[in-house]
Amino acid sequence: MMFWPLLRGTAQSWISNDYYSHGWIVPLLIAWQIKVRKEDWEKKPLTDGKWALLLFIPIMLVQYIGFVGDFWAIQCLMLVSFVLASMWLLFGFKRAWLISMPICFALFALPIWGSVIDVYTNPLQMLSTSVAEMLLRLFGFNPIKLQDLTIQLNSYALTVAVPCSGLKLMVAVACFTCHFILIARKEVSFNILMLMLVVPLCLFINGLRIALIGVVGELQGSDAAATFHDYSGYITLVICFIILFKFARWFGWKD
Repeated sequence: MMFWPLLRGTAQSWISNDYYSHGWIVPLLIAWQIKVRKEDWEKKPLTDGKWALLLFIPIMLVQYIGFVGDFWAIQCLMLVSFVLASMWLLFGFKRAWLISMPICFALFALPIWGSVIDVYTNPLQMLSTSVAEMLLRLFGFNPIKLQDLTIQLNSYALTVAVPCSGLKLMVAVACFTCHFILIARKEVSFNILMLMLVVPLCLFINGLRIALIGVVGELQGSDAAATFHDYSGYITLVICFIILFKFARWFGWKD
């Protein structure tokens, strides 16, 4: 009952908040991550998990604070902690530890990223604008940066608004990157290399998307640019997914 408002709000976020639009696929990815651990799961002994009962009291006390104060981040962390403690109680510590990372992966679907979104949206807007300006110059155009977030071409003004900051793309790409890490189960160097890709890849792809919107607007007009803007977000996500998959193969993932 105490987690119900969080679960309801999470479902609403998947529908109405673009930053969590990837959330519906997270449970499927978790199932995939647990499946690749099936063989190891069967090798772990089913042990007594009664000591996990001691965790429920502090978890529910902290959850009550988050529930009363409407602190979503606290509630998200307590939900994950509750599930981890439940796995320990039901299957023993060793089995619970085996699937602890897939359970923690659920945080990508929960509305815990509000403060991150507030802090990093504007800096990413400015960085994406700079990348787009650089790419437009490479394409042979003569962009003029009027403000931090506005690029003027000959006949089209390109303004990088909040939805084009690239943070939505970065959250989704970080989610898929962590998924690759959890199903590959490779060495630490593989994990580090994959995580290092997220920020530069998203900045480049998002900057390229913005630059192409400017190219379309300059050559075909504002209506064509608006249409391209609406659909290009899906294209960039697919491109990032393919690039991540290729890099994962290059770094040694063969499954």
